[in-house]
Amino acid sequence: MSLSIRVVAHDELNRNDLAGLRKLFDAEYRSEYGDWHPDPPYGYAPHDVHVIVGKGATIVRHVGWARRSIGTSRSSNTEVGVQAGTVVRRRRISRCLRPPAR
Repeated sequence: MSLSIRVVAHDELNRNDLAGLRKLFDAEYRSEYGDWHPDPPYGYAPHDVHVIVGKGATIVRHVGWARRSIGTSRSSNTEVGVQAGTVVRRRRISRCLRPPAR
């Protein structure tokens, strides 16, 4: 089964996206941070943009970031700010156990 990659603005996440992200984040972080909530996740700033990688109906990877403005005395620039990535645990483990390619 092939992977799908989607870039989604935070306010355009649908129910399936939210359910899949909740499952991914809770599997990784629930014991330390409690149930996942998308606004804001785990004490960090909420993400403005999400890159969601799916395998079938399952979300297997996620990278998100939030835009932040950096101001100086003369101007303000919008930059990518807070970033985070999460990968399904079984995928990380299977890649770690795989012998290196020659």
